[in-house]
Amino acid sequence: MSNKKFSRPSLALFTAIALSGGAFFVPSFAFAADVTIDSTHPPQRNVPNPDAPSTPNSAASVGTGSEDASGNSLTVDRYQEDTLSVFGGVARGIGNADGNTVRIKGATTEIASIYGGAAWGTGHARENRVHFDAGTMSFAEWLVGGYVGRSGEAEENTVELNGGKTESLYGGFSNSTNAVGRIHRNHVVIRGGTIAGKVYGGAFGGAHATGDVTHNTVTITGGTLKKAVCGGSLEKADSTGNVAHNEVTVAGGVFRGDVYGGYTRRGGALTGNIVTITGGELNNVYAAYSAGNVSEIKGNVVNLGDGKNEMKAGYRIAKYIFGASGGNRASYADNTLNVKASARAKNVVNFDKVNFYFTDTLQPRLTLRDSTGTKFKSLKDIAIYGSPSTPAGTLIENDTSGGVVVRDGMNTVVRTGDTAEVTLEKDATGRKILYSRLIFKGATTAESEGTHIWGGRSAIGNTTTGNDVALTSGSYVNAFGGWTTGAGSDAAADKLGDSIANKIAVTGTANVTGTVYGGYTDAASGKARGNTVTIESAVHDVVGGEGAGEASGNTVNIRANAAAVTGGRGAAANGNIVNLGNVTVASVTGGEGATTNNNEVHLNGNVRVTDALKGGSQASGMGNTLSVKGKGNKAEAITGFQKLKFDAAGLAKDDTMLEVTGMGETAVDWASLTATGTAAKPLTLLKNEQGINLAHYTGAAKSETSDEAEMNIDVRKTGARITAITYEGYRFKGATQATREGRDAYGGRSKVGNSTRENEIALSSGTHANVYGGWTSGVGTTALDKGASYENKVKISGTATVTGTVYGGYTDAAGGKARGNTVTIESAVHDVVGGEGAGEASGNIVNIRANATAVTGGRSTGAASNNRVTLGNITAVRVVGGDGGTTAEGNTVSLDGTTVTNDVIGGKGAAANGNAVSLSNTHVNGAVMGGHGTVQSDGNTVSLQNTAVNGAVTGGEGTATSGNIIHLRNTVVNGIVTGGTASGGVDNTLAVYYSAGTSSIHDFKGIENLRLDVEDAPTDGTAHPLLKLTNVSGGSKNLTNMTLDFRRSGAARKLQAGDSFTLLENASGKITVGEGVTMKGTDGIAHDCLFAIAPDKAHPERLRATVTKTGVGETAKSPVETRAGLANFVNQSADYLVESGFTAAEMSAESGAENASADDTAESSSKDTQRRTAAADSASYHLWAGAGANAMRVESGSYVDSKGWNLGVGWAREDAAKGGTKRLFSPFVEYGRGTYDSYLDNGAHGSGKLSYFGLGVLGKLTQQDGLWLEASARAGRAKSDYSLHGENAGYDGSNTYYGIHLGVGKTFALQKGASLDAYVRYFWSHQDGMSVKLRGSGDAYDFADVDSHRLRLGLRYSRKDRSTGECYAGLAWEHELGGEASASVGGDAAPSPSLKGSSCMLEIGYRFLPQNSRISYDFHIDGWQGKRKGLSGGAAIQWTF
Repeated sequence: MSNKKFSRPSLALFTAIALSGGAFFVPSFAFAADVTIDSTHPPQRNVPNPDAPSTPNSAASVGTGSEDASGNSLTVDRYQEDTLSVFGGVARGIGNADGNTVRIKGATTEIASIYGGAAWGTGHARENRVHFDAGTMSFAEWLVGGYVGRSGEAEENTVELNGGKTESLYGGFSNSTNAVGRIHRNHVVIRGGTIAGKVYGGAFGGAHATGDVTHNTVTITGGTLKKAVCGGSLEKADSTGNVAHNEVTVAGGVFRGDVYGGYTRRGGALTGNIVTITGGELNNVYAAYSAGNVSEIKGNVVNLGDGKNEMKAGYRIAKYIFGASGGNRASYADNTLNVKASARAKNVVNFDKVNFYFTDTLQPRLTLRDSTGTKFKSLKDIAIYGSPSTPAGTLIENDTSGGVVVRDGMNTVVRTGDTAEVTLEKDATGRKILYSRLIFKGATTAESEGTHIWGGRSAIGNTTTGNDVALTSGSYVNAFGGWTTGAGSDAAADKLGDSIANKIAVTGTANVTGTVYGGYTDAASGKARGNTVTIESAVHDVVGGEGAGEASGNTVNIRANAAAVTGGRGAAANGNIVNLGNVTVASVTGGEGATTNNNEVHLNGNVRVTDALKGGSQASGMGNTLSVKGKGNKAEAITGFQKLKFDAAGLAKDDTMLEVTGMGETAVDWASLTATGTAAKPLTLLKNEQGINLAHYTGAAKSETSDEAEMNIDVRKTGARITAITYEGYRFKGATQATREGRDAYGGRSKVGNSTRENEIALSSGTHANVYGGWTSGVGTTALDKGASYENKVKISGTATVTGTVYGGYTDAAGGKARGNTVTIESAVHDVVGGEGAGEASGNIVNIRANATAVTGGRSTGAASNNRVTLGNITAVRVVGGDGGTTAEGNTVSLDGTTVTNDVIGGKGAAANGNAVSLSNTHVNGAVMGGHGTVQSDGNTVSLQNTAVNGAVTGGEGTATSGNIIHLRNTVVNGIVTGGTASGGVDNTLAVYYSAGTSSIHDFKGIENLRLDVEDAPTDGTAHPLLKLTNVSGGSKNLTNMTLDFRRSGAARKLQAGDSFTLLENASGKITVGEGVTMKGTDGIAHDCLFAIAPDKAHPERLRATVTKTGVGETAKSPVETRAGLANFVNQSADYLVESGFTAAEMSAESGAENASADDTAESSSKDTQRRTAAADSASYHLWAGAGANAMRVESGSYVDSKGWNLGVGWAREDAAKGGTKRLFSPFVEYGRGTYDSYLDNGAHGSGKLSYFGLGVLGKLTQQDGLWLEASARAGRAKSDYSLHGENAGYDGSNTYYGIHLGVGKTFALQKGASLDAYVRYFWSHQDGMSVKLRGSGDAYDFADVDSHRLRLGLRYSRKDRSTGECYAGLAWEHELGGEASASVGGDAAPSPSLKGSSCMLEIGYRFLPQNSRISYDFHIDGWQGKRKGLSGGAAIQWTF
């Protein structure tokens, strides 16, 4: 018996049947098989044999009725039965036979016929393969790749023969009578062996066939072929159709018969068939042949050689090569012989065209030997492509008495190929066709005749183009890159008469006594365009391009001395370019002609023109430009230029770029004069002592602005006469080197109001008056970005000295803004300003690490905002963060270890709001002020730590002052501390902190709030006072109307009733607070305290606070809310898993199976069958991925708002158990990230980030009756952080989480395509407890474990649409049975938020699997009300490998 391996049926098919209740149409199919026939596995006799009923044949698979026989494999190995025919697959009915493979191996194998695939009925045979490696075919039988019966298509079938003995070979074949169909793109490959029968790429062999035989191929590299070889054929005289575009390629082998590209017995058209020969031993070769007299034969081709190599050694064409033979001779047209290598044959017959293809390595020649003669209609039918390597030679030779016959009697003709013009001539003996050629295109080696030398040349008017030659030696009169003369070419009109894009270089010892032309044409209206001449050794005259009609776009590069130099010469000479450098020439003309526009002459330094320098020869010319670089350029006279351009880059001060040495004035258009380059200043662009006549000059300088620099141009006069044009260039953007001008230095500079920006300089030596990172002044620029100085940087270090001011950015332009500049000082300077602007100074930064005088972050007559000044261990006289005429807001001054001999001010202006001064370990001999406003000063902050101030300290000064705050820690102020200077101020605060020493001040006023923070002060009465008042006006201090606020660190010992502290001491007298005064305070953030406030009875100059009551405050709940929020966030991952994860896994597994089933159709390639089978294999996994997003509010006694997203990736596998039950299994990875905000009733607002990462596994069991069970388990790490708004309190934490879920439900089938799911699910999740210490407040929290138990009941309705999608909607009720987040703080139980309660969910979604796609999709959105409120949604993608 045969060893047959069947693949399992597609899982997708069974799924479709189950979902539809069996209503789907299920096509019939035969299972794919893998069969071996050998000595131990005899053939299965499953194919009837009409010729011998008692001995049936054998196939790997047989399809009957509508069954296909596809994707099968049959191997015959060393088996002998000379009457046996074998098939990869046989479709006996209307099915197809596709993608089958037969392999014959073993030298002792002997069988009869072989078929890769056979469709005997009306089906197709496609992509079948037969590999014949060894063995013998018996009798006169067939070896067929794909066989069809009366109405199928044989397409893309392949036969490969590597050895052995065979009979007739067919790539695709039909032998049925009255067959209707197509034999298309079949292939036969022969590498060895002996073929006793014919070989066909494709053929109709039966009578009365109707159909086309097209694009079939036969490729032969070896073997012995005893009969004819044909690319495509209609074998019977009564068959009709087209035999077209079939190919036979011969690279080796021995042929006893003839070779045909296409063949018909009588009727049918023969078009586009090709035979290519590179080797082998052949007889006759036919591009196309018809045994009748009616076939139309057109466009067939024989190729001798492949255009890459010579013919292989030992090749032989013993007889004739036909372009066409038989058929309707009147229809012959466009049959072509392409000679791509030197070849020999007896003769060539019936070709309408003969083409020779020359390359650098191949010089083809055709040698014939037929004594009847070789006949051509005309020499015009012979064409040459490419360029023969020699100027003359033999093309065709018939050295017999018959010789060569040209029927039209014209024995000489000039032909134009693609790169050369060739004269074809029958020689005097009548036995050769000779050629002589001139290359007009693409020449790279110069050729000469007499005293002239050229790159490309035409004597019959072809356009010379693309030639590129260099002359390094020799002496010539004239030299041409391209040279067009004469007329008579048969080329298209657009390829005649011009000389275009040629190049010639003269170097070394080459000498040209006449003229060097880049391109030249004397043809009427001829154009010389885009040619290039490069001169590197001395010559006489030079012309870039000369044409009778036009000379345009030519380029001349002169690097050695010459006489007259012309860019272009013609009736119109436009757009030519002449480049000169370090040379002397007699004259220069950009364009010479009746029309001369837009020519360019470039002088690149040290150019001497002893006569005239002209842009265009016509005074009416327009757009002619003189471009000048470098210095030392001179000319006798300058005319014919409408534009002058100067590039001053790299020049030194007082350099002269161009001087006119003649006796006349020079005319210049001031409006079109430009200069570029940041040059040393000033220098001379143009000088003429005889005078410069400036058209359009208004008497004012002008400026040109690029992206980074400005060019300012002016004139210099001798008396009233203008004799020079001068130039100053400034870079205003991106400078990295300082420029010195007088005693000042700068990075970026503008004198016409361009914004100086993004400059960065560092000075480490030298003495300077003022230094600017960016310096903007003046007006005149037309740029949009003007008037400002921003994002500049200056650093002073080393031995550098600045006696004036260091500016990061400076602008005096009206409304100018100095923004984002930075100054870093590391060596002593005088004054420092981060940024100064007339309109605004904002966001500037000053870092001082060496002594300075006056330091200002930003200064402006307008606004000075958000500037930052930082000083270290240095001495300064005065420090101001922002000094503005209107507003000074958001400025910051930070001093550490600094000595200031005068004042320190955060912000100064009409309105000075929100400024901050922070002094640490600092000594100030003057006053300290947060904001100094003439009108308003609100929200300023002054922070003093370990600091001494000999003057007053003021939070805000102005006619309105509110919300200012002053912080004191271990600080001495020998003056009064004022929160706000205005009467009626609101919410000004003095905050005093317990430290190593008592802070002391003269007195305080303008304070509405007194905040006293004892931090970790001892509670046993030994703590020193927080604040001492040393010079209270009037003696006693009355605090009766002041708000007192008490603070203590949560890290210190918890306060108890009776604990007391000395808050204030008045060295000048007693303290008054009123009778029975109490004060609220906090111990950390978690505990609230109540204090009795009263003067010490023994020391009335001291104010004491005694604890009367303590307890856990409402704010203690805020950090615990994070735990509830995290539990809810992790729960949402479980929700996503059941809402999308299971669906994604199921669709992924199903899509793999469905794709496999859908792809395994008659139209799929055999190459992909194995991949699709693997995809449908129940043992394979399929990737799925999904992402979800949510915005939820959960009521927890207060509430928590969260926003986030989650991601799941898994690998799903689904297989079937007994009874049709499906089992789904998928490991997965989950990740989520989000943010949250928690809100308490007392206004406490916490916020932070949440994230988790975990691994898990899910599974589902689905029965045929719709009942399903599901479960999942997961575990991972969760992270959370917390910050309390308005307080310095927060933590970062992480803990382990894990969870499970169980679900049971049933799917009820409704009407067609609809179903209803009813289910109940239980979710449990757990997160471990943890302990944290709040940063800032010091509170120690111990968080308990959090367990969530949720029960959900729900329904989901699903309905399939007409495509491959499904929409669904559902409703569910959920109840949380647990979810309490508890904690203790400092040993006390904190308030516990809880998730317990009920919620309702409404869901809608859509999922679909595009046809023939390996990707499926699922989108859904859920709405929640109840304990949980908000929206969640997701998108899942399932990708099947």
